[in-house]
Amino acid sequence: MKYGILILCFLANFAFGQYFIPQNGGLKLSADKKGTQWLSQDEFDRCWCDSVLTKNDSTGAMELAYMVPKNEDKKRLLVSKNKLWGILDYRGQLKEPCTATDPFTYNAAGKKIVFKNFQEWGLSVQANKESSLTVLDDSGKVTKEYQVRDDYKGHFLASADGKRWGIMNGNTRLILKMNYDPARYDFTNFKFNASGLIPLETKTNDNKYGIVNYRGEILAGFRFDYIVDYIHNDDTIYAEINGKKGYINSRGGVLLPMRHTVLPEILTDSNKVATEKAVWFMDRNFKVIRDLKFQALEKKGDIYFYKKNGLWGIMDDSLNIIVKNQYYSIVDAPRVRGNNDFKAYVVVKNQKYGVISTKGEVIIPCKYNCNCTLGYFSPSGYFIEFSNAGTAYRFDEKGEVISQGSDSGKACLCESYE
Repeated sequence: MKYGILILCFLANFAFGQYFIPQNGGLKLSADKKGTQWLSQDEFDRCWCDSVLTKNDSTGAMELAYMVPKNEDKKRLLVSKNKLWGILDYRGQLKEPCTATDPFTYNAAGKKIVFKNFQEWGLSVQANKESSLTVLDDSGKVTKEYQVRDDYKGHFLASADGKRWGIMNGNTRLILKMNYDPARYDFTNFKFNASGLIPLETKTNDNKYGIVNYRGEILAGFRFDYIVDYIHNDDTIYAEINGKKGYINSRGGVLLPMRHTVLPEILTDSNKVATEKAVWFMDRNFKVIRDLKFQALEKKGDIYFYKKNGLWGIMDDSLNIIVKNQYYSIVDAPRVRGNNDFKAYVVVKNQKYGVISTKGEVIIPCKYNCNCTLGYFSPSGYFIEFSNAGTAYRFDEKGEVISQGSDSGKACLCESYE
């Protein structure tokens, strides 16, 4: 019975949390989230903490509710007063005076660990590309130093040589071996996401990608040729195998098969996707938008050229059809003399050339055998030149013939049809 009483007393001593509550522009330590059980009357200007936000009912804005210590050892709370750092115990008693210029703690062997060049972020601090963890001996000499790129709940993306990366906690205990690269070699977005997930690449001959969490647990095995460098959505993550693209979840489960040649890294409400056989748009649920599938799809300004059943047409940016698919090809028409703003398309239908406006209106009917212009920036400065049965025709922007003559010697850009 005495042992039971001792255990209950021991639990009672720890039967409260540690929460730093915003007060008068600073922070006070409380045993609860509401600030009704103060553990210390001291106010601090920063703490080694993670912010917890809440939504303001009247304004809808996210506001700081409280902060929780992010160091793994909850008995040791890192705080700053007058911009100098010290340590509280879990009861709020000051154990190390606030006299240090950088946050610090101690490892299991009692060696001092200093967090260097961490950036102020509101009432807390966070890692940046200049940050490091240094281990000091009893004389204050640096015995080990680790580069740090990011931190999440007291866990750090760290490297001993700047080449191989892993995860360690604030006491420099290695959680994930330093055997990995960031997803991109320029370190773009090399950081934990909001859930503490990060994609990494193995430093082996095959260089495979996987996903781990801040605890060092491998969630998606290292079997992918590429994974997007930052995970925006835990449930829809871009990945590649053998040059083909798809989506997985954070556990490596395949959501959209790896058979796509075109696929966005970040999923939106409307996404252009393609395989070797088709092109289409899909929504966030991978459903085809408006049942529109194409053989080819080319974006040009605010329109799309689309190919279906072997023929080309034009759609606007909202996928509304402007020109029905009926042409073998559609290309920009040459400029018009005295009207540089005029736009039109040279089209081919039934093996004959013609011209349509950008709205699909016929300007020159498709009845000519050869397109003699040199392209959009035609040196002639006229609208376009076609030939038919040995005669060359020059047209203006209204489709009216300006002149005609023999096409002998002209460099007509004719296509061959069989």
